[in-house]
Amino acid sequence: MSLLDDLRSELSAFDGKAISILSEITARHGDERNFLNNIIKLCGDNEPVIAEGASWILKAHFDAKNSISPKQTAAFVNAAISTPSWAAQLHCCQIIGRLKLSKDQAARLAAWLEPLLAHKRPFVRAWSLDALTSLVRADEGLKTRARTALKNAASDSTASVRARARNIQLS
Repeated sequence: MSLLDDLRSELSAFDGKAISILSEITARHGDERNFLNNIIKLCGDNEPVIAEGASWILKAHFDAKNSISPKQTAAFVNAAISTPSWAAQLHCCQIIGRLKLSKDQAARLAAWLEPLLAHKRPFVRAWSLDALTSLVRADEGLKTRARTALKNAASDSTASVRARARNIQLS
């Protein structure tokens, strides 16, 4: 079996709650060549539990003050815009502000993020707003869309979304 197959198999045991399984996967495979490349690819897996676990692992990678290469960033953009899971979408939104993106990548992500601004889950709305506003660093042309999204979020029915909007500084 390949590393990708091993990771898919191990991630399929994730129940969406016990993150110790994800830490164990990272401890077991983190030093293997292509570990991160495979995790990035699995962020867009059609199986929600696999995408959720992989995106959590990738977010933990960033939380530990690590980064990814430009090639990995391109793969992440492809994975993020195809992930079917709301939890993986949330993790991807939380990662976007930490990336160095090209103008084209920012545009692709902005198109993906727009519908998430109206997601039924408040945290997805809040973090998609955060991600969209962070894209302005890569493409100043997105500033108007980001300002509109911030204005709309300021009157969101959920306090966490309004709070996120208040805390975002858009120059």
